[in-house]
Amino acid sequence: MLPRIEQILKIEPYKIFCGWNTNEIKCINFEPIIKNNIKTKSSKYKLLLDKEYFAKAKVNKTWGTIYFPNGLDFDPDTLYSISIPAKITSEIKMGIKVPKTRNPRKAMSFKFYEQDLKRIEFLRTKYKVTKTELIRLALEKFPGVNTEMND
Repeated sequence: MLPRIEQILKIEPYKIFCGWNTNEIKCINFEPIIKNNIKTKSSKYKLLLDKEYFAKAKVNKTWGTIYFPNGLDFDPDTLYSISIPAKITSEIKMGIKVPKTRNPRKAMSFKFYEQDLKRIEFLRTKYKVTKTELIRLALEKFPGVNTEMND
């Protein structure tokens, strides 16, 4: 399967966090791309230096890539090769809700990493379960899922 971008999860200055069709979440750092391609005054890359303009990035669902309003787009295979796995933070919503506990001081927070996301997606499709049940199954079937206790 060719890697394609399915959604943009978060945009920071010159970085875009993307959900891929490979069930991975990766961060693409555009700063070196922009700096290496600003050569002329009419370069389309110059617009990307403006952080507000950069935040207008969109996903072309047909081609599975990122594009900007000025028509600039990128090869998804290249973006995949230069991207790095991203840690899931509270700002990057995956739609996985953790059941609340009676004691909020002992509430569990989950950190899903690349390999765990693949395992969880496998369970979701295999068992066709709710998100809460999915987390319980993930912890039973794959004890290696990274969890941390908050104090």
